[in-house]
Amino acid sequence: MGAAPAKLNVLLIMADDLRDFGGPHAMAGRSLTPILASPLAKIKDEAFTLVTRGPKLFGQSVRTERWRFTQWSDGAQELYDHDKDPEENHNVATVNPVAANELSSRLKTLPLLRP
Repeated sequence: MGAAPAKLNVLLIMADDLRDFGGPHAMAGRSLTPILASPLAKIKDEAFTLVTRGPKLFGQSVRTERWRFTQWSDGAQELYDHDKDPEENHNVATVNPVAANELSSRLKTLPLLRP
């Protein structure tokens, strides 16, 4: 079974699909219900997260099936190849500029963060 990226809010959406809770408003995200019918189904190609380190440093990350890329507020970048390095021990941002640039462009689709 593949490891598709997902966020926690999709579990609430999936529960609503299955039980029809009829929440008070539309929820952001996509349901994982199709994966119950077909475990190899793809819901989305990436998941985004926000990471903080202390009061002034934050990073935006994008995780795909193969890569995790983080752009830090101080300009540093991290890129990990989960096919070769699932424990994220080796930052390969400088040796894989094509992957880093492609994932960086995905982060630019997010709303601008202001610390």
